[in-house]
Amino acid sequence: MKVFDPVEERKQLDGDVGYLFDLSDDFDEVRSDGALASCASAYLIDAVYCILVGYDDPAQQLLQRAFDWVTLATKEGERPRDYALDGTEAEQYEILAMCNWLLNSIHDADSLTRSVEHEERFLVREGLGRDRANVTLGAINTSMRPPTECRSPASHVCRLSPR
Repeated sequence: MKVFDPVEERKQLDGDVGYLFDLSDDFDEVRSDGALASCASAYLIDAVYCILVGYDDPAQQLLQRAFDWVTLATKEGERPRDYALDGTEAEQYEILAMCNWLLNSIHDADSLTRSVEHEERFLVREGLGRDRANVTLGAINTSMRPPTECRSPASHVCRLSPR
């Protein structure tokens, strides 16, 4: 198991694909690519790392951007290239709930409930879950694995290097 190293994490966050890279994403390009929610996920992950190493201002900027972008993606019914009915919506509501918690200290039970409901429908349809306990455990398990990258349909990369 890899041990969290704050010094190494600061190097990543200050590097070529760190938080400044995230904050340089062009909203219109990402939106037209259908990648608002996937980029919001990357911003949320980097914001957590920023919090862990004491980069409070970048964390707030990333969280606000993640919140704004996933809120719009949810309202507009964004459908990325790798759209999966209910799976995409589950992820969007999960990101929204996490942003509300970290940014606004709000326990967003509505978004969490919607996330679990969508995840349950997705997993049942895919034959991966048969009951709410399996679905919830499956959702927890998959949400704990960080993505190695997120790509929009136009190959806009939001995260290039895995942690």
